[in-house]
Amino acid sequence: ATKAHRAFVAYDASKGGIEAMTRALALDLGPYGVRVNCLVPGFIDTYGASEEVREKQGAIVPLGRMGEAADLAGSAVFLASSDAAYITGHRIVIDGGVLVQQRSANVDTFPPSQFPNLD
Repeated sequence: ATKAHRAFVAYDASKGGIEAMTRALALDLGPYGVRVNCLVPGFIDTYGASEEVREKQGAIVPLGRMGEAADLAGSAVFLASSDAAYITGHRIVIDGGVLVQQRSANVDTFPPSQFPNLD
């Protein structure tokens, strides 16, 4: 929820809500010894993207490829382990370095000229 995307209001709001909920639950559940964190994935191929899509998205990623579901596993296991016993209320970004670029990816696939007319 650090970026906004054109025509993705619900998606962006839900990501922001999950991050806020993570922080609030960490405060509420911390006294009971419950840790709450969240994973923030970037471009993850969860549906078997075509090679064309993988190449297009991978070109935006500093590590040079789209992520895979397995790329999230290590962080999830770490957060569930005793090695993360003093970590709560945080997000771990797993995006191959996309957010550190401080620039927007080319996401304007739905230009304003195609927005619905509200007249």
